[in-house]
Amino acid sequence: MDSEIIFNHRNPNLIVVDNFYKQPDLIVEETKKFEFKEQNKFYKGKRTTSCLFPYVKEEFERLLQVEIIDWLNQPMNGVFQITDGKDPLVWHSDSQDYAAAVYLTKDGPTNAGTSFWKDKKYGCRRPPSHPLENRKDINESDIYTQYNLLNEDNWELVDRVGSVYNRLVLWDGKMIHSATMYGEFSRLVQLFFFNVKK
Repeated sequence: MDSEIIFNHRNPNLIVVDNFYKQPDLIVEETKKFEFKEQNKFYKGKRTTSCLFPYVKEEFERLLQVEIIDWLNQPMNGVFQITDGKDPLVWHSDSQDYAAAVYLTKDGPTNAGTSFWKDKKYGCRRPPSHPLENRKDINESDIYTQYNLLNEDNWELVDRVGSVYNRLVLWDGKMIHSATMYGEFSRLVQLFFFNVKK
């Protein structure tokens, strides 16, 4: 066997950075001035309009070693979101290349982070047409049924990231994920969605 190690050249699927913002308390205080709105057709909980701080894009590019191409053109990029126990969990993937969350609930439970799943029946961790799945025998509608979007029993847990104050979690947006839980507290996160140069 050739002594050269052969491996796939891929960008990371999941990155976790603790203590992301230098002044998270100040950011949380600022969010109290923002208007949070519900739009249940598109997301659960309440969200603000986009709030993009300087140099976050550049930090994401450094972490991922990529070039972000549509930072200002994603309407949900940089929004703050509040959810609580009344909001249902949703098992889904995003249309963008990457998604990210910064957990901003101080002294909140660590089990309110983000979980990543695979479909129990087909084994898919992403939409079936994704190159890493390459399942031509099934459609997205086979996995993303109305029932599966809102119920855990057809999903198998792959990874779980704990909700730690001021922690950034950045992931391949095509991976099937959900919030791990919403408790009887308000869960505040800042969300990001973007595509990268191929």
